[in-house]
Amino acid sequence: MHLVRDILDERVIDRNGRELGRVDSIVFEMRDDGPPLVSAIEIGFISAMQRLHPRLGRWARAIERGLGVTGNRPVRIPFS
Repeated sequence: MHLVRDILDERVIDRNGRELGRVDSIVFEMRDDGPPLVSAIEIGFISAMQRLHPRLGRWARAIERGLGVTGNRPVRIPFS
């Protein structure tokens, strides 16, 4: 499976058919006894900017905080 090609930037649709956003980041679980496992996908402005450059990710987080966006950001969806 070509993870980056097949998952990044794909639309995420909920069970009611509404678009939640696009996959901006893939979270891996590192294991000592085998290859890494995909544990979650992330959706959100912060993850998209972090993918471009770490500093952009920090700026995106500051912008969201400044605009009053609260909650668990970016949104993390378990891969299971």
